[in-house]
Amino acid sequence: MIVRKKFFILSLILFLIVYFLNLSFPHDMPLGEVLISNLGLTARSSTGIHYLGILLLVLFASSLFFLSNSLKKYEIRFILLTIVILIFTPPFFIHAFQRTMATGIYALDYEKERSKCEFEMLDKTHLSGKCELFFVNYSSDPVTYQLTFTEPPFDRPPMVSLMNNRAPYSITLQGNEERWVDLEAEIDTSRMKEYIESGEANGVGIIVKNGDQYREL
Repeated sequence: MIVRKKFFILSLILFLIVYFLNLSFPHDMPLGEVLISNLGLTARSSTGIHYLGILLLVLFASSLFFLSNSLKKYEIRFILLTIVILIFTPPFFIHAFQRTMATGIYALDYEKERSKCEFEMLDKTHLSGKCELFFVNYSSDPVTYQLTFTEPPFDRPPMVSLMNNRAPYSITLQGNEERWVDLEAEIDTSRMKEYIESGEANGVGIIVKNGDQYREL
């Protein structure tokens, strides 16, 4: 069925590069963007052009080209299968890795879309913040980590980052435990130029650390 072995191998290599650079692990962003950021480069232009996305699209198209030209028959079926694998399997791959090989905070799953924070003024100078964050520890060992909150750079006035008034928060999850973590903070607003008086934030961004281990989620 394979008539050009070199083309098939090249197709597989390009596919694996695209696949792994698209994985959102260990952070809540594609691995490719993390690598580019560590090199001091940017994945997007000021006008919104996604350089990394264009590069990965070109590599994936090249992978499909070499795959098609390496096969004697069933080219369309294999191309469709490759597309399905790229689109649908990354979450399963990440979960399988966390359940079997990951240790420490890399075995943690943070369900960002289910997590939220609420804020309400207690008096003229004090704001109450309460957050509910959902975590799963896929490891059989306890995991202890320190948590701080992040905020989108253009959000004004600041909201979630106000919870860092008491950060870092130390949290421990037992082996194979899943639970809601409730965090509270009383924030002094007397010296703040701008702040919210009430509000709710969903999809809360966080940073978790444990020694040299670091994840943005």
